[in-house]
Amino acid sequence: MATTTNYSWTTPDDTALVKDGAAAIRSLGTAIDTTTKNLNPETTLGDLAYRSSTANVKTRLGLGTAGQVLQVNSGATAPEWATLSTSSITTISTTSLSNRQTDLTSIPQTYTDLILVIAGASWPTFSTSIDIRPNGSTTLSHSVKILNNNGTVSTSADSNTVINAPANVTNMAASNANNIQYYIFKNYASTTMYKPFEGYGYFETSNSASFLLAGGFKSTSAISSITLYLGQNVTYSAGSAILYGVK
Repeated sequence: MATTTNYSWTTPDDTALVKDGAAAIRSLGTAIDTTTKNLNPETTLGDLAYRSSTANVKTRLGLGTAGQVLQVNSGATAPEWATLSTSSITTISTTSLSNRQTDLTSIPQTYTDLILVIAGASWPTFSTSIDIRPNGSTTLSHSVKILNNNGTVSTSADSNTVINAPANVTNMAASNANNIQYYIFKNYASTTMYKPFEGYGYFETSNSASFLLAGGFKSTSAISSITLYLGQNVTYSAGSAILYGVK
């Protein structure tokens, strides 16, 4: 029996009788119909078709939902729709600054990064700064570089005992509402890597200053607490520390 080249549809032989023509046409039509459906499995507007493991048969991939993107599945065997993963920020804690030392404890280990915001911090007139101590550490475990608002580098140390910027800021009155600092700790939950950090902020005082800093917490221990400690023997009179987790 004769067949077509690509899909092997049955066709009449040259010697086939005329009376078999109708049956031959029906057989050919059925074969074409079946193959066409196998190559076009879509049923709904927006469907996609991709080649399956069976020759000349395609698989239907239904239309995804709004905002999804097309990607290859985990087994690298077929396409699939997926929702893009996006970062989200969650407030972990909000703590009022008091006494000389404020501890942010029991930090969850379920985020990728931490963001620490110190807002409206004030203390009596005294030349001091806030020390940031991951896990309360005061050992030589911080690499810090600080850029002041005049472009000078005030601190450049590979073995600093604390994270602070800028040092020796005076007269932090409660009315100075623009005092704010941001610190970002990357990979804080890692138990195998050092934790890079960056910070920036602005102090509106009689000795106004802005700063940028970058460095690393040179420890493989996960950060589970952060201590905010005033560098001189004074106490906070106002301010709050807000800790965020980033996923």
